[in-house]
Amino acid sequence: MRALLVAMDAWLDGAEPPASRYPSRKTGTFVPPQQGIVGIPAIPGFNYTGVVDTLAALDHSTIPPKMGAPYPLYVGRTDGDGHTIAGVRMPALDAPTATYFGFNYRKAGYAEGELCDLVGTTLPLAKTKAERLVSSDPRLSLEERYPTARDYVAAVEASARRLVEDRLLLDEDARRIVERAAQAM
Repeated sequence: MRALLVAMDAWLDGAEPPASRYPSRKTGTFVPPQQGIVGIPAIPGFNYTGVVDTLAALDHSTIPPKMGAPYPLYVGRTDGDGHTIAGVRMPALDAPTATYFGFNYRKAGYAEGELCDLVGTTLPLAKTKAERLVSSDPRLSLEERYPTARDYVAAVEASARRLVEDRLLLDEDARRIVERAAQAM
């Protein structure tokens, strides 16, 4: 957000804003919510159902208002970890230690299977390849992604650097993100 405020200020002086990263149907990054299309991997303990909040127009010319046909809904296509491909991908998505969703499903006894979209989901990656294979998790383990702590920090640093170059992250914020990554390992 801070970098975009700086970019907006520069835009007032004639500089082009950063390119849009919004998902689109044209690029294939905005798709119907079906599992086979979205691409969320089969993560152990999580069952993506494609349930989304539906939207429809209301016809207020009658009393009571009549519900119209639902609008077609689309969601972001995901990568092999389940993270949306389009959008501003922060280092937590480019150098992941978990899969992060902005939604969750309700548990038994609380409208099971319905969306609980005020609470997200964090699904940690397996620590080792052996642990991943035992659980049949298709996502690479931390050990496979980052053989050393330095490899993890380098991945975070590369992601942050790309965001700075694209004017989507300030240098000082990138430094903080890399420092936190180094402390976490």
